[in-house]
Amino acid sequence: MYGRYQAAAPPPLHITRDTDKGQPLNQLKDVSSDEHRENGQEAVTPVSPAFSVAPTLRDVKRLVNEKDRWSSSTASGGNRAVSAQTTDEFKNYVSRYIRSVRWRGVLALVAGLFSQMLCWGLIMTYGTILAFYVRYLIPGVNETAIALAGAIPPFCLLALALPWGRLLDAGHHHLLNAAAGVLLTGGMIALAFTGGNEYDSGKYWAILLASIPVGIGQSIYFMAAPQMAKTWHPLHKGFAMGITNSGAAIGGVVWPLTFDRLVQVFGFRIGVGCLAGLGAVLSIYIAIFSVPAPDFKRHAIGRVNSLHTWWPTRAFRSKVFVIHVISMCFVYLGILTIPFFIEVWARRNRDISISEDVKTGTGIDMHRKGGRNLSVYLLITLNGCQLPGRLFGSTLCDKFRARLIHAIACFSAVIIIGSCWFEVTSFQGGLVFAALFGLCLGVMVSLPINDVQDMLGHERTHLLGQYAGAVYTCAAPFILGGAVISGALVQYFNVWIAPGAWAIGCFTICGALIVLGLSLKDDTGCFVSSNEDKGEVEHDSQCPTRVNSARFDIETGIGAPQAAHASAPTQSKDGT
Repeated sequence: MYGRYQAAAPPPLHITRDTDKGQPLNQLKDVSSDEHRENGQEAVTPVSPAFSVAPTLRDVKRLVNEKDRWSSSTASGGNRAVSAQTTDEFKNYVSRYIRSVRWRGVLALVAGLFSQMLCWGLIMTYGTILAFYVRYLIPGVNETAIALAGAIPPFCLLALALPWGRLLDAGHHHLLNAAAGVLLTGGMIALAFTGGNEYDSGKYWAILLASIPVGIGQSIYFMAAPQMAKTWHPLHKGFAMGITNSGAAIGGVVWPLTFDRLVQVFGFRIGVGCLAGLGAVLSIYIAIFSVPAPDFKRHAIGRVNSLHTWWPTRAFRSKVFVIHVISMCFVYLGILTIPFFIEVWARRNRDISISEDVKTGTGIDMHRKGGRNLSVYLLITLNGCQLPGRLFGSTLCDKFRARLIHAIACFSAVIIIGSCWFEVTSFQGGLVFAALFGLCLGVMVSLPINDVQDMLGHERTHLLGQYAGAVYTCAAPFILGGAVISGALVQYFNVWIAPGAWAIGCFTICGALIVLGLSLKDDTGCFVSSNEDKGEVEHDSQCPTRVNSARFDIETGIGAPQAAHASAPTQSKDGT
């Protein structure tokens, strides 16, 4: 005899509808244990055929169509007797669950989009802010120091990705998103008081310090958005991540226009304060709705003082993973060069924008454009064209290898920079360059987490936050160093040559390393051993699980699988 029942005779089972409609679907009651207790049997470990986790949307849709199968089993008078009335009630309950999941998934995707607006959207706006610093607020500070101030938020964003990713794997979404909103809003308010409305009234070190909490908050949003989105759409992870990643492109269009208009109308202090208020409103929405799906499996923290808890040591035993980490270091080494300096590049080209004496704030050149500063539209175009790149690049990952798409984007960016950055002398040509490069930039920035998902596969998604965080943390010093080096090159060399040449070199090496990783034999099987994470994977707090509980078998009806009974042996009082 295996467990409590004989293999040839499945136990009698009666499923009753949960009397509390506010509880999740997994709380359907199993009354078989009570019946067997009345027959003189005592279960050592309780076994429930009900859901140990809330079913995914796909499972529930299939479950709704099981009415005929249930009805036929009732008519045959088998051991799995379910009344027709109970079946109808259960079907209505499941239908309400589907509608709830659908709308919650939509609200969660919108929250992820807002997260990326406040994350990479604000970072990509720094080109406009940098140009304002150079012209008015801190004109005496060189380009290298200003680039350092702009690189602090993305450095914090990547450097802290590892701990945030691990905490998100454990399910702490509400707490982290609330903390991110407080940090980002507080940092923006502090930034508003780093300068006045007068010429050369900025305080460089105050700007540098105010950008630190902004970067920490952006780091949380950066990791939480795609990790949350994929849980709601498990069959279309790439598309869901693309929707959230497109928020960076939308923010890259909205924030520069908003900043430019607010500063012109109200001045720097009030303008940045208004931006902080908008960020606070979006942060409240994110804290409420940016949560994973009910069937999200939590990867418990375990021992806090253990290195293995935070650092994925197994991942770095894979040559493919190590090569990919190195390639991402190079892509982030050159990723900020063009967005940071495209307005400076345009302003020093008389046929694209205007120029002025930044030391005195006088001498605006009216040459060919009637005094209008058109350079801001180059950055807006660059950021706006990231939208199709981020969306379609991630969506293509559902059909093709993410790393292959990433390599193609890197080589395409090299060709575009080489053919346009050194040759364009008109505003129209600058717009074409900004559009084409923005398309490639959107793909390159959004795909690193898709690359990690590609290497993990569908069976190890609970490790995505930790493994992707390790990639970003390793790349953090490079994004900081790349911005500082490109600023130094602009300061000591021609602005036409230095940023473009630096970006070409970084993207070429990145693309070559990705191709090398694809050509090697896949050794990512060492990511997880057969016993790793045993007892550490927990389900959402609303979906409790037991070690030996049996899950619902969608293919065989609503009974518990025989294997589950074998895995949870029980004994009667007579020892059989």
